[in-house]
Amino acid sequence: MEKKELIAITALLAFGFLLLFLRSEEASGQYAQITSQTETYTFNLGTNKTFYLPSNPDVIFQIEEGQIAFIKSNCPDQICVRTGFQRYAGQIAACLPNHMILTIKSQIDSETVNSEIIDIFTH
Repeated sequence: MEKKELIAITALLAFGFLLLFLRSEEASGQYAQITSQTETYTFNLGTNKTFYLPSNPDVIFQIEEGQIAFIKSNCPDQICVRTGFQRYAGQIAACLPNHMILTIKSQIDSETVNSEIIDIFTH
């Protein structure tokens, strides 16, 4: 292996680790916003929990290790559930039959996080 090849491989590995580090830093300070037909709810992703919104108890969400997902829904096609966990700012999942949109946002603002989150059941 030539010296130039070794330098190129080392640079690529360093760049990869840098991207990985920046991506993990990006996950902190994010929150989930769930918009239903009538209201918008904001949830901190730092607390593991399973919950549903008062406006629609048939759609269940789970927050786990800084990510959130639809885990149960009464919609016929289950696309929202099959979308899986969302973790990075800008990711979106939607349950159109139930009129719910889940969006990951960055730059958490303590005034916008709903301090009165209704935690109907946990496990």
